[in-house]
Amino acid sequence: MESTIRTAVKSDLSAIVMCHLEAFPGFFLSNMGPRFLRRYYEIYLDYAKGIVLVAESEGQLLGFIAGFQDPASYYAKMKDNRFTLGLAALAVLWRRPTAVRRALFNRRRVQSESSTHATTDEDARIGMLAVHPSAQGGGIGRKLVEDFAAVARSRGVNRIDLTTDAVGNDSVNAFYQRMGFHIIDTFLSGPTRQMHRYEYIIDTEETNP
Repeated sequence: MESTIRTAVKSDLSAIVMCHLEAFPGFFLSNMGPRFLRRYYEIYLDYAKGIVLVAESEGQLLGFIAGFQDPASYYAKMKDNRFTLGLAALAVLWRRPTAVRRALFNRRRVQSESSTHATTDEDARIGMLAVHPSAQGGGIGRKLVEDFAAVARSRGVNRIDLTTDAVGNDSVNAFYQRMGFHIIDTFLSGPTRQMHRYEYIIDTEETNP
């Protein structure tokens, strides 16, 4: 499927939220509800060093990638917005008490990221990559990652990282490895969820990752 990649704008938020829900049914962020997701991605767009791109065809959003330079500064912004995020998720948290523990854990992780990880404008992170199920397998994810790397490179970034599940996630792990990302760490997120942290070092001589 032919698609074009462009920078996301606020008017894309509803389509971004719907794409996320379709791509990740039953996942924690999806279970937090559309209102939370809208505020969550709005923070990406409001962050001055954010990189949010969408893939579209004939006016239909087929996928998106959301990330940022200087991760520590981004997580500090997330911390500053914890109350608006909490309000956006209040109804869901009220109905699903078990989600409160997960939300509190994520808040502590954000606080840890913002206080212990020294990063600069030369570092960038991919926070989310989503492709609508109807468009998966058509190379959209690859194009989004390539364009993300190109934007990051144009801003002076020389390193991109991301995290993804280590177990039961073979196709995603294989995808990032094909894109040139390398595992630099494996850690536990919560009591049992094992995660890989990937890194890609940008070669300014290259045109694609």
